[in-house]
Amino acid sequence: MRDINTETRFAGASNPLEGGAYCPFLLLLQWLTFIGVLAFMLWAAWRYGFIQNIVSTDVTKLSVIIALIFAGGTVHCALRCMFLSRQADELHSLIAEAADLRGGVDGRVYLGARPVNRSPIADYLGGALARPGRDEDKLSRLYEVLVERLKGAHESGWFLAGLLVKLGLLGTVIGFILMLTSISGVVTLDPSQIHLFFSEMTHGMRVALNTTLVGLVGTILLGFQYLLLDRSAERLLADATHFAEAVRGRGANGG
Repeated sequence: MRDINTETRFAGASNPLEGGAYCPFLLLLQWLTFIGVLAFMLWAAWRYGFIQNIVSTDVTKLSVIIALIFAGGTVHCALRCMFLSRQADELHSLIAEAADLRGGVDGRVYLGARPVNRSPIADYLGGALARPGRDEDKLSRLYEVLVERLKGAHESGWFLAGLLVKLGLLGTVIGFILMLTSISGVVTLDPSQIHLFFSEMTHGMRVALNTTLVGLVGTILLGFQYLLLDRSAERLLADATHFAEAVRGRGANGG
């Protein structure tokens, strides 16, 4: 006999897990909004010469390296946003058809007699529903695999975010070395060379401050993107686990 409460819970609402309106590809839309604001900020910085000034005065070119690493991390975030959005959309589609959902002996998930295409979410649900009886060790292993597939790639992104601030601090050290080198070369203070002396000191300080600024801004902006990814992955994990538990409970009760 079909579990009426479970079917109502998972098939009767627009967002079966939260009871609110479901927005397809919400994560991707959030990321695109962030990128739009970032693009405007970069345009304004270019329009008023801030970017050109930083690049022209940075003899170490660490600012350019930081910018390239940030761009690479941002592209990776875009790919992960599309991946997680597709997984969330697939989970929502399976929830909408929960009444016909079942697990096969091959570990795949089926909608009636039709197998669902392989994906992290489908593989997790197929393994969880293969046997309706509760097997906590099995569920734990399946959950760990799903966590790795949804969040494992984010570790490299957090490494890049930390690398940006470290490169900025490296630029600070190099800038101070340049500044102190200009001081150490002074034997006598000739009033006619004071301007050149302070210009060299200012150049070293500018390198130190500019690379630090670029590194800090880059790590903040890249960290925000990976935080957005992590939070979306955690919500997806919670929804998938909740859904699998409910459907397994239905199967154990003879649904």
